Amino acid sequence: MVFNVSPSTLQTNGNGENASYVIGEPDFVTVNDSTSRNTLDTPNGIGYDPTNNSLYVGDYFGNRIMVYDVSPSTLQTNGNGENAYAVIGQPDFTTLNAGATQTEISYNYYSNASYAIDPTDNQLFLADQVNNRVLTYNFITMTNNSQLNGGTIGKSYSQTLTSEYAQGTVTYSVTGGSLPPGLSLNSSNGVVSGTPTSTGSYTFEITAYDNIGTAGTFQDDPSYTITINSAGSTSQSVTAPNTGFGSPSKTNPITSFLIYGSVTASLFALGFGIRKLSTKK
Repeated sequence: MVFNVSPSTLQTNGNGENASYVIGEPDFVTVNDSTSRNTLDTPNGIGYDPTNNSLYVGDYFGNRIMVYDVSPSTLQTNGNGENAYAVIGQPDFTTLNAGATQTEISYNYYSNASYAIDPTDNQLFLADQVNNRVLTYNFITMTNNSQLNGGTIGKSYSQTLTSEYAQGTVTYSVTGGSLPPGLSLNSSNGVVSGTPTSTGSYTFEITAYDNIGTAGTFQDDPSYTITINSAGSTSQSVTAPNTGFGSPSKTNPITSFLIYGSVTASLFALGFGIRKLSTKK
């Protein structure tokens, strides 16, 4: 059951407030114990990934972990009984095999103490109790830094987004914000390219989808920023003539003055001393 527990909502609704949505059933009164993409059979534990807005639900008699997108917009769009977007421990959403292989688990006693989620590296650590082991799952993870290379208006731009740990077919999509005008994303190879037409700093979300067939699609959706500069705004190097007294500093011009002044003072003192010696009788 999904409840809105913001302080203002709790204060307004008081005790016994209604749930906003239900997962695993088509409505708030149906009580089925079936196993499909949008139903559960004895769920016995949950885990939440706040970075990707993903809910992991242990389905005891299904020998599986169901993964749901529980972002507010998705829940609002799909309503009650939404489909899981991926399943762990089974090859699809209807098979109920129990096993001890790289892809199967066996009647996992999924509880608050039997899993750990790492949202930074997009990992899940799952205790498979009957098989006396802990399984580690590495989901698709984008590997580019959040700050992509900057560009210049009117000049060709190209950068490739990369990911790791994918087990199926990877595609990319802009799922929040927008790319700089003039740039586009190739959904199949992750190349952001084009010729920027407007300056500014643009922040957007790109989702990498790892489609592994009947077991669903895993994803990672970090945010990125690209800054587009105006033509000629990049810093230019300054070449100064070699005077024998060092090169002027663009950031600290007083440096060359001090060198010149120090040398001038030294020469003046030396000349004064020689003149004094030559006139002494």
